[in-house]
Amino acid sequence: MMTFLLPVDGSGSSDRAVQFVIALYHGLAPVGIRLLHVEPPAPLTGGRIDVPGEDPEASIDAGSAALQSARALLDRAGVPYASELRQSGRYVPGVIARCAKEMGCAAIVMGTHGMGSSGELFGSIARQVVSHAEVPVTLVK
Repeated sequence: MMTFLLPVDGSGSSDRAVQFVIALYHGLAPVGIRLLHVEPPAPLTGGRIDVPGEDPEASIDAGSAALQSARALLDRAGVPYASELRQSGRYVPGVIARCAKEMGCAAIVMGTHGMGSSGELFGSIARQVVSHAEVPVTLVK
């Protein structure tokens, strides 16, 4: 069975990627789905790491919230999946690319823009995942 890694962040673009994979699941053949959220490193402020990085529970809560809409879409569609939350000490795109390899995923499917969208053709995380991934990457607008 082909498995897709589906990195999500709770954004509308992320949800559209989930809906695309649901359509693949129902339309082509059953595929495995590994849902992933990588919690980015906390921003530096005033020479110290600011919340959520200081509070592991807050970071877990933020990650769970980012997975919530994707889980709801997959549950409503009756599509089975595995879900994982990872912390990123440094580089989110690298963690996503490494997870795809570690999990044996055949491809990565993700939204073009995440929560930090700045109106570019596609977001910096997506662009960097395309650059670093060893498997095909499908970007969903």
